[in-house]
Amino acid sequence: MLTTLTRTIGAIVCMLSNVTGPSIYNEVEPTEATGSHQLVDESQLASPMATVVGTGRKQPLTYTIAADNSVGTSCETSFPIVCTSVEENHAAHPTCNLCQLPHAVMPTCNTMSDQACSKHRFWVVSSRRLTWNTCQADLEKPALSVSRLACNGMTQPSSINEYLQSIQPNRRVVFYVHGNRTSAPNATRYGLNFFQRVHSQLDDRPTDWVIFSWPSAQAGYLLKDAREKAFRTDAQGLYLAWLVRNHVQQSSSIAMVGYSFGARVVSGSLHALGGGSLGNRSLNEPYFHGADISAGLVAAAFDADWMQPNRYHGYTTKNLRTLTLLYNHRDVALRNHWRLSRERSSEALGFSGPRRFGLRVDGTRLPVKALNCTASVRARHAERFYYDRACSAGRQMANLINNSRPPCQLQLKTPSHDAICETSLVP
Repeated sequence: MLTTLTRTIGAIVCMLSNVTGPSIYNEVEPTEATGSHQLVDESQLASPMATVVGTGRKQPLTYTIAADNSVGTSCETSFPIVCTSVEENHAAHPTCNLCQLPHAVMPTCNTMSDQACSKHRFWVVSSRRLTWNTCQADLEKPALSVSRLACNGMTQPSSINEYLQSIQPNRRVVFYVHGNRTSAPNATRYGLNFFQRVHSQLDDRPTDWVIFSWPSAQAGYLLKDAREKAFRTDAQGLYLAWLVRNHVQQSSSIAMVGYSFGARVVSGSLHALGGGSLGNRSLNEPYFHGADISAGLVAAAFDADWMQPNRYHGYTTKNLRTLTLLYNHRDVALRNHWRLSRERSSEALGFSGPRRFGLRVDGTRLPVKALNCTASVRARHAERFYYDRACSAGRQMANLINNSRPPCQLQLKTPSHDAICETSLVP
């Protein structure tokens, strides 16, 4: 009897673990042979091993540093574009050797000229060292860590003061926000991969590219990790809102792209910029409506109704010009999104697709371009498949960036009330 009971309990535990397993917002792919799902460790994507073209062999990827600290490649240019495999590198430039920098920042060849590179500036702004407790967050001037990426792929130390001083009126800026379980090196790599996907389809306007790197490295297992990261996104939204506001004040053309929990950070930042609170905390200074920001959300990991009036991100649309939404009805992780709040009726926006949204600042409906990527992405929760397959996220995001414009009806407002912060750290 005891043995039977033990086996029954063991079976129940196994079933529960299989149900909750995919609920983490990590790269999740179906195994073709069995139809089951396996979790893909994103750290493996930065592994120094790759398949040699035409041989199937594995060989280490190496890097070389010259006496002047430049990166040695056989490319015509050493622009910091990332290839995730030798195959990708070979397709981009058959005679180029893939080089890997320390910390997984891998410059490799690209047909873009150094002259074209000079039109753009690349920044990495990190909140990884800051508190994710909204009650303790410094919103006067957060001590964000800042670095620049040079055209030779090297990281150059910078500061938040240098970043703020570099903001130029009417200069376009694009913010990229990564998803869950992403290390700092991989955040940079994914941001550069995003640029690689869109740059050939962009107009010739000089642009600042900002990779917003937030504390999303693994913190526990499965559902515990997902709930912890969901909790952290509120503080990240406030930090990003503070950063974006500096560009709004200079009448910049702004585009923002976020994947999974990164989409949650983007939406939260626009909500805070419009006067909303996150984690019972709002920005300290006056807020803006009418910033005319173009946003792209890929596999958005937040409730589908949050951008409606009086909901958790209810002020987001007050600063939106357009919204591009890529969703997937079969996403194995987003299907279990309801487990974050334990409300069965809760569905992720990146799973359900578009519903109702709040009005823009002028009272008009928000223009939404929604693409159902289920057929090409299938059950995966993996950003790269939105860009690699028929869903053509690169073209969609390039159009979004090209259509970004400076604000025409910017309204400066004063908060009508102060949000009261709770001391509880429970998400």
